[in-house]
Amino acid sequence: MKLSDDTKFAILLIVVIISIAMTFFPPKTEVAVFYDCRMAEISPDVPLKVKEECRKKMEKHSLPSWLKPKGN
Repeated sequence: MKLSDDTKFAILLIVVIISIAMTFFPPKTEVAVFYDCRMAEISPDVPLKVKEECRKKMEKHSLPSWLKPKGN
């Protein structure tokens, strides 16, 4: 089956239009960012809001007072 020049041109035009559309209007993808709460306090790259949430989570999951080592 041989394609005519007009059919080849139409297929090429459709491929080019789709390629351009995909270049300028890429599909939206969600980006998930995970922070290590153990490093949140010392890292300048962690946003303040994340640091606050990490503090809450670390406090919630900390050892009970009777299990904590006694300070000097």
